[in-house]
Amino acid sequence: MLREYIAQLIDYKKDYFEYQKRRNLSGADALNAVLENPSDVIFVKEFSEEIAIAALKGDGLLLPLFPRQTEHMCLVAVRNNYEALDFVEEQTENICIAALKSDWKAIYHIRNQTKKIADEAIRVSPLVYPELLDPTKHHQMEVVRADPSLIELIPNPTKEVCLFSVKADGGNLKHIKAKYQDKEICLEAVKSNPIALRYAKKQNEEIILESVKRDGLMLSYAHKHNEKIVWEAIKNNPESYKFSRIDSKKVDVEAVELFAENILYVEKQTEDLAKRAVDRNYNVLPYINEDLFEDKKSKLMFWKK
Repeated sequence: MLREYIAQLIDYKKDYFEYQKRRNLSGADALNAVLENPSDVIFVKEFSEEIAIAALKGDGLLLPLFPRQTEHMCLVAVRNNYEALDFVEEQTENICIAALKSDWKAIYHIRNQTKKIADEAIRVSPLVYPELLDPTKHHQMEVVRADPSLIELIPNPTKEVCLFSVKADGGNLKHIKAKYQDKEICLEAVKSNPIALRYAKKQNEEIILESVKRDGLMLSYAHKHNEKIVWEAIKNNPESYKFSRIDSKKVDVEAVELFAENILYVEKQTEDLAKRAVDRNYNVLPYINEDLFEDKKSKLMFWKK
């Protein structure tokens, strides 16, 4: 215990003497000390701008230690650490923009957003958009040009912005609220990506057809079904027939001829339709409605015809 105490006492004395030695640094000694360790600026007797700059290049958060700030000092500080903006007495546009270029999150520390600052912020990062106090149409377009999917950051997108976003990827329609969707936007979306039909609030036959022609399985998201729509869907993908909500013998026949397994989804099977399905794929026999036959023997005899 005594040895440990003596060791601690020696270390304390070393630190104390080192402190006494370093306090009241000035001139070249002060500059060299700060260049080696920016926090040693606390030992400097008198600050010069050169010493301040040297310290701030190493740690921008040391800015409040200096009683007299210059724009150059503030620029150096915020370029090192954008949070130093909190300690800037006079936040000029140049200082704020320098901080933003260091990190877009500097927007949270800016006391007065000007148009110039907002324009620069959106160029630095589209993620800043929700923090803009007075966003413009220009700012909206800058966001989607940087990343079309970031339309989700815009609560009230213009039609131009919506069209730009969905033309890049129709799936972005999911980020556009119903009140900002119209038929043109939905149509362009499904042309770009058929999955957009899933998010389309304004559907008509043209929009649905554009989608199912590209991916028949999108029939499952169609608000409207008719023979033309279902036929286009099963032409693209015969398995899409299972999503059909219409009663049409014509469509039933076409679906089974394209894909025999579709007999499973035919509600009103007929003997002719069942025969067509089995002729194309004997393995669909278990899907045939038992009501078509009086017994197993008649079922077997039927397939021998």
